[in-house]
Amino acid sequence: MALGKNPDVARFAQTWQLKKRYMGNLKQCEKIFIPIYDESGHWYLLIVCVKEAIAEIWDPLPNRRRRYYREENARQILRSLDIVFADEIDCVFHQSKRFEDFNLEIPENLPKQPNGYDCGIFVIKYMEDSCIANDLNKCTYIVR
Repeated sequence: MALGKNPDVARFAQTWQLKKRYMGNLKQCEKIFIPIYDESGHWYLLIVCVKEAIAEIWDPLPNRRRRYYREENARQILRSLDIVFADEIDCVFHQSKRFEDFNLEIPENLPKQPNGYDCGIFVIKYMEDSCIANDLNKCTYIVR
């Protein structure tokens, strides 16, 4: 069950004890990585940069026709994060900011997959590189 499609995110999060089992302290968090698998059979990544108040869609095979859908899906996930972290948001953001208010960006200088089936591997590498480099210009892998 995807958080973005669940109308009762709070109950879902409580039932599955999401914060207790899978999440740390939001105040100490720099980034939240959310791999997304859409109904077209494609993986892409939402990176929520907590301190910068930015959410980025890292897509290894961007598609102009699917861009709107991916942006809307990302916004729904950000709204879900507002619900899941409701009790911590005021302490972290200090000015009634919410995840839903984050700027949504789509970086264009990412390595692109050369075929129609390596999107999952690219999403894994995006997460790995983002953790290591913290800079899009320092991606460590080469597409051949």
